[in-house]
Amino acid sequence: MVSYATVIITFANILATIANADICITGTSTTNTVFFGNYQQNTDDEGNIYYEKDQVFCDDQPEYLYLTNEKWQTNQELNGNGYSLLCPDENIASPDLCPAGTWINAGSTDPSIEVTANACPELDSTPSLECDYILLQDSGNANSGGLNGLFTKVANEDDLYQKDSYLFQYSKVSQSWIIAESDERESCQNPSYFFKSTDTTIDGLSVGDANENIAITYPVQDGDYSCKQPKISCLDSEPTDEELNNALCNLPCNINPPSLSCSYIEIDIQGGNYGSDGIYNKIDNNLYQMGEYYFLYYVQGGYYAITKSDDRNLCGNTGPTAYLRSFDSNIDTLQNGNSIT
Repeated sequence: MVSYATVIITFANILATIANADICITGTSTTNTVFFGNYQQNTDDEGNIYYEKDQVFCDDQPEYLYLTNEKWQTNQELNGNGYSLLCPDENIASPDLCPAGTWINAGSTDPSIEVTANACPELDSTPSLECDYILLQDSGNANSGGLNGLFTKVANEDDLYQKDSYLFQYSKVSQSWIIAESDERESCQNPSYFFKSTDTTIDGLSVGDANENIAITYPVQDGDYSCKQPKISCLDSEPTDEELNNALCNLPCNINPPSLSCSYIEIDIQGGNYGSDGIYNKIDNNLYQMGEYYFLYYVQGGYYAITKSDDRNLCGNTGPTAYLRSFDSNIDTLQNGNSIT
């Protein structure tokens, strides 16, 4: 008859010969993610097998995988009583043999958790760009248009680009590209940000890649900005003024400017008119001309102006050079024969 002590020793010997030297825990859950990663086999003073997780960025506490009551479980204390992840089956020789989809995470079955033999694939968690400049376009919404534009690489810094007080950078802890007002690359706290993208298209950018479509998670582009397609360019020299101006443009998708039905517009400015008084002939929608002067509706600014070029759709960093500006909404309703002051 085999004694109880002999059975325990035999089970331990079985584990020692069957259990794998490396274990990889992965999952898509956002709960107990600190326990995801690569574990290496070890034995305690009593010869019991356990696994300890390889330490990674911002993980300053150990994580363990071990047997308690003949079930594999994880804890940040070796042989602690509580668990974060638990295989519900007993007498499993190696944690990778626990049936897939059955692991319990924080008290509930988590079908996303997968425990496999051998080490996790090595992933480069910190992509590196060779761009001298990053150009963002169409990444704003009604409340945030200042993030579009040109970010210049900060000298002697990896993956850090600056525009005014904003820094475009890769946050290790959030595994995403963000724009923040401070250097959050090595921060272990989830950063505050004005822009965020986990699109791996950015990771693979090379110099010369222009207007690459990317997905962003913030800011939210809804309403009149829902049809915007954010783009990014990786450059080794500054863009042209036209390219920069286009990038800085943050007009919504659906614009309905007022439409004047007048055949002619007569302007009479009392003093300081620089020769722009007179009668303007209609040549296009919201565009009237008298000699070298144009009377028009400037869409981005939302006002009427007299200029020396067709600046109706001028957009971006600079507005038109105007000899007259008016936000008076009464102009919107002008009909043939009407006049307003």
